[in-house]
Amino acid sequence: MNRDHENTILSGNPFSREYRSALTQSLRDPDAAFSTDPEDFGPAVLPVQFLATLTGATPILANRVWKYSWTELPPVPDLSTGTRTSSQSVSGSTNEYFHFALNGPEINNTAQTTTGGSVDPSRATFGVRVGSLDDPPSSVSLLPLTHGPNPVVLMTVFPDPYVVTIGGSNYSCYHWVSAANQVDVECED
Repeated sequence: MNRDHENTILSGNPFSREYRSALTQSLRDPDAAFSTDPEDFGPAVLPVQFLATLTGATPILANRVWKYSWTELPPVPDLSTGTRTSSQSVSGSTNEYFHFALNGPEINNTAQTTTGGSVDPSRATFGVRVGSLDDPPSSVSLLPLTHGPNPVVLMTVFPDPYVVTIGGSNYSCYHWVSAANQVDVECED
């Protein structure tokens, strides 16, 4: 797949024309030449999408990127079983992040660096400025998507995993969401 299309899927706005075009490109026959004409699209394996509640987050990069645990919302509210989840029993214990999800916009966040104990300002999810800011004097921290009560997201499951490198480690992931993070702002005197 074209690297520009992959970057758009990983960090783009899921409601934009570019995102939809990149998603379509990622699902087409990889040997077909790119075309914006729907008549030219090759065979595709469609991703599965469903609503899910994010149930937890564990940092991959502090204040930048998280792995998310999740549980599918049942299509009928009265159903309490049969939903998909990120958890799986492995060797007698439950791994809550076995089928973790990544938030596409967080993937391109730069690694956190510090100078004298404060975070250098850098661009993060959707261009939010984080770190120690001069005007106005404040400290801005990016929060995981699980900050707040039971966040519901549109979960996308791709037929093949995306492998992304975050902080020097490779992560192979099938489950993706695309949402803007909230921030925590502390004013300084």
